[in-house]
Amino acid sequence: MRSVQVSSVSVHCRVGVALFYHLLNGIRHLCWDVGWGFELPQVYVSGYVAMVVAGLLTGVVFMFSLKNRA
Repeated sequence: MRSVQVSSVSVHCRVGVALFYHLLNGIRHLCWDVGWGFELPQVYVSGYVAMVVAGLLTGVVFMFSLKNRA
């Protein structure tokens, strides 16, 4: 198998998305623990919101890290 070189930026973005998604789903599960958001439409909406917000937070952190590098 040929070696595939993956850029550092790609790895950091993927790890960032995974961490933020995990954090947001933890908050989502805490809401479920207190009984909020059990209806099926709310479950779907909160899942999609978690995905979108994880991507946005990763982008914001990435932009701040680029700004602070210069």
